[in-house]
Amino acid sequence: MSTVKQFKDFGLEPFVPRLIGGKIHIEEILNLDILVHSFEIVDSKYKGKCMYLQITHDGKRRVIFTTAMPLIKKIQEVPIDGFPFTVKIIKDNKYFIFV
Repeated sequence: MSTVKQFKDFGLEPFVPRLIGGKIHIEEILNLDILVHSFEIVDSKYKGKCMYLQITHDGKRRVIFTTAMPLIKKIQEVPIDGFPFTVKIIKDNKYFIFV
């Protein structure tokens, strides 16, 4: 008779997500001051790259998912000791940008 294993038997560390809070659509925070804590850039399941942006908005931790290349390129230029920082995201023509 086999014994049912417990998770701890695998010697794995539990997964603790770096990004916390509910997803918020980028349109909901346009032209508003937000506090950016961190980000992750991953391959999009469709094409290109996708960024997960950890923010605080209205006193709550939230996560924004975006494929906006102007945002993805600029966030990578922020030095690691520059986090957290405040910023606004605006729509300039058809592009989202940090200001």
